Amino acid sequence: MKKFILIAVLCLSLSACVTTSRETFVLDHTRTSGEVTLGYHLRPGEKENVNWKKAREIVKTHCQHVLAYSDAERFGQPEKVCIEKTSDDACLKYQVEVPYQCLAAGLDLQKRRRK
Repeated sequence: MKKFILIAVLCLSLSACVTTSRETFVLDHTRTSGEVTLGYHLRPGEKENVNWKKAREIVKTHCQHVLAYSDAERFGQPEKVCIEKTSDDACLKYQVEVPYQCLAAGLDLQKRRRK
């Protein structure tokens, strides 16, 4: 019985140490200005734990394949918006919106402008 309790405590303590990166996604973009909004969801009391390198790659890929720019960088401050509330107005779920700017228009866009 002592072994079972010890194993159970060990498993629980190890699982508490495992953290996963928060999933990020493109929320919106503006083609003319090259602005992209990246988002992720967060519940009260949760750690943000965002893999910013991976998040930047998601935005950079969006800038390249959707908006015809070559790179992206984060700018401005993230904004936390409540997207799910209880009946007494307490927030259950936030959406954090992080602004990015696409940089250096790609060749495809430049070729289209010359025509």
